[in-house]
Amino acid sequence: MYNYPPFFTALFKNIGVVFKKSLDSKGRSGILEYWFFTVFNIFVLTISISIKLYSFNESSRLFFFIIIYSLIIVLPSISVTLRRFHDIGLGAVYLLVLLIPFVQWYAVYLLTKKSIPNDNQYGAKPEFLE
Repeated sequence: MYNYPPFFTALFKNIGVVFKKSLDSKGRSGILEYWFFTVFNIFVLTISISIKLYSFNESSRLFFFIIIYSLIIVLPSISVTLRRFHDIGLGAVYLLVLLIPFVQWYAVYLLTKKSIPNDNQYGAKPEFLE
């Protein structure tokens, strides 16, 4: 068996959990689950777009990868964001805050808040995935 560094193990476990729960809007997602998934997607898309912009090759394969990848992560992104709002005790209405320019910074602030330590109306506290 391979011994991966703990960071990569936690990263891929949390990303796997997000994809497994991609159609589940019930429950809660911890801060690490949300941010590992979000930062990984930002990284993948930034690298892909940078390669596409700075490559001299007119191949459209990378463009299609970017489009397909973006479409694949739409539902998991919405789902994990909703569950993250549930984790801090907020409802689905706060997803609409993400659509309002300049108010989005407030949503980013909310998404970085600590989890409610006890069970709330949305379910039990999510377990930490190491």
